[in-house]
Amino acid sequence: MTARLAWVVLVAIAAGSSTSGAASPESDAQEVARLDSQFQTAVKRNDAETMAQILHPDMVLILGDGGEGNVEMAGHGFSV
Repeated sequence: MTARLAWVVLVAIAAGSSTSGAASPESDAQEVARLDSQFQTAVKRNDAETMAQILHPDMVLILGDGGEGNVEMAGHGFSV
């Protein structure tokens, strides 16, 4: 699984907690794309506040080597 795909899956899970149960696959995909774009912009700007709003405290980060991390570990890379 690529790091990009792992990120999209994690965002989709996080987005699921904030959308209604009646959401369609298309609207889910649009929400994931919106959050991904917003997060990537926040990373480029080192906008810790926006990143913290997007990332769930219990998020599990899947690393490129298959290892796992969390929000605290992720923060070492972009100041969350």
